Amino acid sequence: MQNIMRQILVIACLIFALMGSSFAASSIPAVQDSKIVSASDIPLMVGIMKDLRIEAEQVEGEPDFSWTQNDMDLTLTSLWSNPEAEGPYDEIMLSARWAAGDVSEESLSNWNAASRWGRLYLAEGELVFESDLHLMGGVTVKSIKGFITRFMERAEATREEMEAQG
Repeated sequence: MQNIMRQILVIACLIFALMGSSFAASSIPAVQDSKIVSASDIPLMVGIMKDLRIEAEQVEGEPDFSWTQNDMDLTLTSLWSNPEAEGPYDEIMLSARWAAGDVSEESLSNWNAASRWGRLYLAEGELVFESDLHLMGGVTVKSIKGFITRFMERAEATREEMEAQG
């Protein structure tokens, strides 16, 4: 009986040691997908960016990030829904910028009229694609990750569509 108890204890210690080493390998813990949040903060956004394997530069002291992907400059900005009354960051805005090429105002207008996801405009010789996610009332972390992933897919598809028209 003592032999069996010793074996169980040894197995339990091995499992615990293996679990501990896998948790120690990550300096920033993964963010639980089912967690409901109604505001953005630095630990949350750092964890999400890490979970999505996006290597981005963080704006010092802010839950904001920038990175480059496929010749597009991408930015994640955390915003207040009421800029006159500072409070929790309850909105996330994603933007992607790339060289405009030869795009007409008419094609931009047509794209925006047909789009159900995001807005596209010309600024300083670049096309800018933006979309917002409102966190007020609560969203899951999985929804934020999905929003970021879908945005990057839509930004790439939009860029390809605009280049094909130009």
